[in-house]
Amino acid sequence: MKRTLNNPKIKLANQNTINENSISTEFGIHKRKPIKKGEISILIASASDTGKEREILLNKLYRQYKIQGYEESTKHRILTYGWEDLATQNGHPQDIVNNHILPKVDVVIAVLKHTLGTPIFEKNGNVRNESGVAEEIYYALKDSNQGPLCMLYVNNTPISIAPHDPELEIKFRNLIAINKFVTKLKNKILYKQYYSEDELLPKALFDLAQNISTFFL
Repeated sequence: MKRTLNNPKIKLANQNTINENSISTEFGIHKRKPIKKGEISILIASASDTGKEREILLNKLYRQYKIQGYEESTKHRILTYGWEDLATQNGHPQDIVNNHILPKVDVVIAVLKHTLGTPIFEKNGNVRNESGVAEEIYYALKDSNQGPLCMLYVNNTPISIAPHDPELEIKFRNLIAINKFVTKLKNKILYKQYYSEDELLPKALFDLAQNISTFFL
């Protein structure tokens, strides 16, 4: 993976600070201590069209990391979390993730396919960020010393378009949004492409073990 990331300060109290403008121009991933010694907590962030990928990572990443010997070789066990782990409560769902999961994880694994997701809006109607996944990635990029390490996987299979597809414009608009987002961040993040759901798990396992060994004390 490309080993470049960047470095601003985390200010969770003000949700408006979590956006692309929060990302500093200072690059370099630094070694850091996990929140809990010997344990790496991971948030799985994904858009709505990555249901299979999300299920695989949430249900198999932990078990396969242990079975395949990565836990022993890295001297760290892993735990995976998603928005599904949150109890029903008042407030914007993304703010709840920002306040109750993101500050407690060491790694964000984000997966994108053919859509970036639904925009996050402020109470006044202004767009806060392109999507929940984007906001979670911006959070991870706010501080490479203290914030979560971010790993982004983007699907590279061609999109299926039928003649006279009524959703053609929407599909193109989604692809343009993803391309713009990835182009903006790919030199500031641990980034790879994947081609199938079956390929994602072994790739994420190997990359995760390497990154834990390289970047965590």
